[in-house]
Amino acid sequence: MTHTCRRTAAALTAVLALALTACGSSDDSSETPSSPGTTAEPAPEETVDQDELDAALEEMGYPPEADAATEAAYIDALDAIDPRIDKDNPDSAVSRGRDTCRTIHDHPDDRAHQIEQTNIRFSHPDAPDGWGLATAEQILDVVHEHLCPTF
Repeated sequence: MTHTCRRTAAALTAVLALALTACGSSDDSSETPSSPGTTAEPAPEETVDQDELDAALEEMGYPPEADAATEAAYIDALDAIDPRIDKDNPDSAVSRGRDTCRTIHDHPDDRAHQIEQTNIRFSHPDAPDGWGLATAEQILDVVHEHLCPTF
């Protein structure tokens, strides 16, 4: 396993571990104590260190989450290409954009691959095979400009 693969695997493990520790048991007051005369103490609530989670996601090639103004500019730029790209779910367009950032991160010198993956990732019922490579290239440029300009 290459060093990069080990780092990615370690980062993914960290993200999953943090996510799992964030899942606590529900506090259902209808539960009865296990033995008469005792009360069950709730488990301490575990929290996820957002900085650790952000660092793990960055290590995996994801950019930090964009603020509302950046997301709005990103959606406006996609709309300028073709409003159908994000008409059904702008949140999905942001998520797909962040995934595209990972492709840019993982394949920095392979623009053709980035464009192909963008075309696949941004498929839509109106364009089940993607919007075409020319449009995918425009989408890729918008993603890069707005969501991960440092990649």
